Amino acid sequence: MPQQPGIDEYVYDPRDPVPTLGGRLLGGGGELAGPRDQRPLDERSDIIRYTSEPLTQDLELTGPVRVELWASTDAPDTDFTAMLVDIRPDGRVLNLCEGAVRARHVIPVSPLVPGAAYHYTLDLAATSCLLRRGHRVGIRVSSSSFPEWEPNPNTGNPVGVDTDEDLRVARQGIRTGGIHPSRVILPIIPR
Repeated sequence: MPQQPGIDEYVYDPRDPVPTLGGRLLGGGGELAGPRDQRPLDERSDIIRYTSEPLTQDLELTGPVRVELWASTDAPDTDFTAMLVDIRPDGRVLNLCEGAVRARHVIPVSPLVPGAAYHYTLDLAATSCLLRRGHRVGIRVSSSSFPEWEPNPNTGNPVGVDTDEDLRVARQGIRTGGIHPSRVILPIIPR
């Protein structure tokens, strides 16, 4: 993630959640689990993408992956999601692991203060993979992955009470660098 201070912004609409492609999802509707090319999602403006330079040597990752986000929203409650991806030299973008967090389960302030930066830890589960020289490491940050996770209506209301009319669009901000350094913690195995 960038080291220079900044805010990367996007808009999350629970009526149009990011679709889940692969991963842990075992759906009965024809969805396939496991690594899937994420490029069909490239045109979406509700995903923030962070990408490393091409690797100069092979990189082994074995263990739990964690993303620490400093993030803000203008909604009373929201979700943040993160996905670790392998960006291959041929252009394919394969998901490795992902996780999500619901703000109200982490932050003791309810509703959230609009625009305030809060710290979230997303556990992306464990992985074990060897990324070859020339590949790039990527992180995709958003606020949904449906049907992996039910979209947050951004209202702060108890789960299950909101109607379609209650759903709220949220402006999200991911802080980088400075006093709010969002970061990725990778389980790098020395080679």
